[in-house]
Amino acid sequence: MRLAARLRSPLLRRYVLARRPSNQGPSDLNFSCRNGKSHVDLDQSALARISPPRRDRCRSIPAKVTTHTNNWSPIKWLSSLWLPDTRSRAFPSPDALALLASAAVAALAPTDLHAVPMPTAPEASAADLTPIFTSSTQLWDAVVALPDGRVALQAPRWLGGNGPQLSIARESEAPAAYPNALWNAVDGPVEEHFVALTGITLAPDEHLWAVDSGVPDREKPPSAGARLIDIDTRSDSVTRVLSIDPAVLRPGSILGGIAIHGRTAYVLDSGVAGLLVIDLGSGVAQRFMDHHPALTAGRPIQAKDGVVAAPDGRPIAIDASLIAISPDGKWLYVQAYCGPLYRVNTALLDDPASTGAAFQEAATLWYKTGALGGLAVGRDGTLYWSDTGTGSVDSYTAGRIPHHLITDPRLTWPGGLALAPDGRLLVPAAQLDRAARFHQGHSTIVWPETVYALRTPADATSDILRK
Repeated sequence: MRLAARLRSPLLRRYVLARRPSNQGPSDLNFSCRNGKSHVDLDQSALARISPPRRDRCRSIPAKVTTHTNNWSPIKWLSSLWLPDTRSRAFPSPDALALLASAAVAALAPTDLHAVPMPTAPEASAADLTPIFTSSTQLWDAVVALPDGRVALQAPRWLGGNGPQLSIARESEAPAAYPNALWNAVDGPVEEHFVALTGITLAPDEHLWAVDSGVPDREKPPSAGARLIDIDTRSDSVTRVLSIDPAVLRPGSILGGIAIHGRTAYVLDSGVAGLLVIDLGSGVAQRFMDHHPALTAGRPIQAKDGVVAAPDGRPIAIDASLIAISPDGKWLYVQAYCGPLYRVNTALLDDPASTGAAFQEAATLWYKTGALGGLAVGRDGTLYWSDTGTGSVDSYTAGRIPHHLITDPRLTWPGGLALAPDGRLLVPAAQLDRAARFHQGHSTIVWPETVYALRTPADATSDILRK
């Protein structure tokens, strides 16, 4: 944003105007008064004769500014503080500099660096989007690509399905229950089967971590405790079940997305906005950013066919459930389904000295996304997301350059996407908004459900903006 617009900051503007040249005497002061769409300049005697309400629409200005003989401006004065200048002038005091610095930080902070618009022309074509899995019974809402070429597919129980909640397959195979049929049974001992999977992610050690919220129906109380389930993809077996301490949950909590870096898991609460930080070694969990605006849904979810509504007709708004972490572990990217996208510095979450005020400022608006179905990050830090409102897949580089990869009518509610080892993007056309629970019990899904592979355009990670 131009510096002139930054001067809308009251603190910075008050300081700048107080420091402007003061060589004008009282007789030099004029007043500019708004009259409809125009402005009228008055002197002090004329100002005294107008009514107080109209007087409130007037501001003092130096007469020399009115006659265009004084070239002083806040922009030039600010520039003079750091540009070389051989003229003698009174430099601001240290206290004044401190005030200016704090005001400038607030006014010039990167609050609108997300303003680089998404290009309208897609970089990929329909031929670059090819189907790799189909199902006539399962609604897969997220996928994870494994290093050995297999793909894990998640089908949420809360949508009413009775098939495997977690499946695995290669492109030449039919998906099978994972890690086995017992863990995907509808009933059975809680400690031996999935209750309600809501998020999956692959850790660097090739362990697949799944979030089990214990809430198979979002409109009803939990039927089991929330937990994380660790699956070793090399042995295809569950190696650990980590129960979540109820103390970090709230009435109505529904754990959702998960991201892992090192031995730390970051899990979002999509039922009551919040962020859990879990030490995977000790199992100790902490809760941060309760009801933070960055994690709280501010509007209903928008799909291609319109606003998604609950069974009783109310528009659905789900708190933050999309999460990804940068390769170096420094930044979390979080979003409520409806958007927008925020970035959070993980150092605050690791610092016991961080205050409540620090957490209120922890999240930076990163991009004005719409409703997203999935969020992933590449090894170079490039973000990829699927847009449910437009049926699109886009990328956003570490240098904050957006790329519109594809929009395709086949991508109805594109869900949780993943980068395959060969560089392709895998994305399910989940059709969640067409599920029966959103249409008074009558499904409008167009079978088969399909998972697509998108050949990633070469420019997807480029920091050069393509118009």
